[in-house]
Amino acid sequence: PSGFVPVDLRRPPHLVFVGRLIPEKGADVALDAFAAIRARFPAARLSVAGDGGERDALERRAAALGVADAVDM
Repeated sequence: PSGFVPVDLRRPPHLVFVGRLIPEKGADVALDAFAAIRARFPAARLSVAGDGGERDALERRAAALGVADAVDM
């Protein structure tokens, strides 16, 4: 098994980030990638499961990228 889940392109993408919200985990990179995905798939969603010192900064970054309405923290 590859670990990949088949994608049903009839449904909007829903991405999930799981990890402590610290710089080393790269949640900021996930947000940047999500912004690019959302440009192509406007109904896409991102769920961020975790907590840590970067949470406020990540919420601000999502707002600055214009995707905060599609990100669940």
